[in-house]
Amino acid sequence: MTRYAWLQKHPTPAARGGEFHWYPSDGDRELYASFAERLPAATGGALWQLAPGEVAWALPFVAVAPDGRRYTGLALAVAESLAQLVPAVAAPWTEATTEPVPATPPALPDLAGVARALLDGGNAAVGAPEHVGLPRAIAAVERVMPARGKDSMPGESMGPNIFNTARNDPCPLRAMVCSSWAVASRPTPLGMTH
Repeated sequence: MTRYAWLQKHPTPAARGGEFHWYPSDGDRELYASFAERLPAATGGALWQLAPGEVAWALPFVAVAPDGRRYTGLALAVAESLAQLVPAVAAPWTEATTEPVPATPPALPDLAGVARALLDGGNAAVGAPEHVGLPRAIAAVERVMPARGKDSMPGESMGPNIFNTARNDPCPLRAMVCSSWAVASRPTPLGMTH
């Protein structure tokens, strides 16, 4: 199940005076603050946060408040996993807002980059960050990635099992992701990754 919240100036049952506010206002204040702090850095992309048992995905939007001033708000979606997450439409909440419908996952332009970002953090090319199927595309990569041992270091190769899995697996996507991940995570002579 996906829960939704909006940071906006448009009127909601929580506020009618045109002030910036979260709706609904009774959500996770720490999560709301984390996304509000990152809003100025959002330049047309999705903001997201992965934690055990919780995934949050926010899409910025530009709107004109009832007083005529332009502002940038956020449409936030929170779920237990990427596979369950359906992003909100990047627009302010109104009484006509309906729950978004899951979309077909888009093709990811850089599977290895997405795998590295899931493992170690950082950026990855994902195509259109506002595509409502994007979390499901990333979830497909996450599902087929090798399990990371508790003693593994970021960027450390997981060994030959990655290559065996990739060669013997009947799933072409899994084989491609595992092969890409293994090659991308293999250390170079300088200790950096490809």
